[in-house]
Amino acid sequence: MSYKQHIIGQKIYNPVSPRPSVGGMKQYKVASTCELAGKTLIAHLDGLEPVCVQFLDGENLLWGHPGEAMRWEPYEAAKGDEKLFLIKFVLSGSRPITYITLVWDESTQLITCVKAILGADEKRPRLVDSRVYFGAQKLPHQPLTDKRHAYTEDLVGKRIIWRYNPNDEIMHCYCGTDYFRLGKSEKVLAQNATEADKAHYQRFVERRGIYPVYEEPSYYIKLRDGFYLYSVTERNINRFLPEQGGNQLLILLNALRVRYIGRVFGYRGDGSLENDFIGAIGGFCPEPDEVESLPYPIYPPE
Repeated sequence: MSYKQHIIGQKIYNPVSPRPSVGGMKQYKVASTCELAGKTLIAHLDGLEPVCVQFLDGENLLWGHPGEAMRWEPYEAAKGDEKLFLIKFVLSGSRPITYITLVWDESTQLITCVKAILGADEKRPRLVDSRVYFGAQKLPHQPLTDKRHAYTEDLVGKRIIWRYNPNDEIMHCYCGTDYFRLGKSEKVLAQNATEADKAHYQRFVERRGIYPVYEEPSYYIKLRDGFYLYSVTERNINRFLPEQGGNQLLILLNALRVRYIGRVFGYRGDGSLENDFIGAIGGFCPEPDEVESLPYPIYPPE
């Protein structure tokens, strides 16, 4: 197996079950955590009003600004490391759909909030737009720290081969501070592919002529030594093929163990809402991929 060949629709053998193993990007995702249950977070995010978040249990929270009624939302959380949480929830009833992702480091009291909006541009309803807010946790009887997470160039020039399941590898190339590429791979359709797999493969075929190399806008944030948050939004795919792309991938990278937890937000190919945790294990690769030698940008600016 190599990241240079991506087999679409290949089923993964599971020796202990008549059903195939979980495929896609979820084979190696970490389990959700209930460790936040009973905790309260007072978040001060630069440029926004303070917000109180009460984690009622492992699946439900209340949130609100000072002087406002608290609002209930279901949430999901996963751990990137000890005391480092990735928390996600959709603001119920929001139009356009608004999605909140919090990275909370209890060890430093630092917080990054990514506010993502799906459908903010009426002309491009699949496109996710996101904004980052840095801040800190306010503790009782203590001053608010002036330290913050920050954008970083640490990953520029590096690349990781990620394994999502036993048959699927993808190379992430961190080419610059504001863009991202995937290593070049050939898309092959499995012999036993389902109709859904065939439709997925056909979307790749359709875009190959006008979008031959995966290059999308990105940003990179350092959380603590060896831990990063990075975003990739499929803006270019959606520009050339309005019925595809637009999704945002947000990854909490543990560069020490070389694994990640992440979340995908946007529309699937069938039009349903995608709001899932994903995960992968991987390794840094010293050899550059041929896509890294291409001039930037590959696609003209919008």
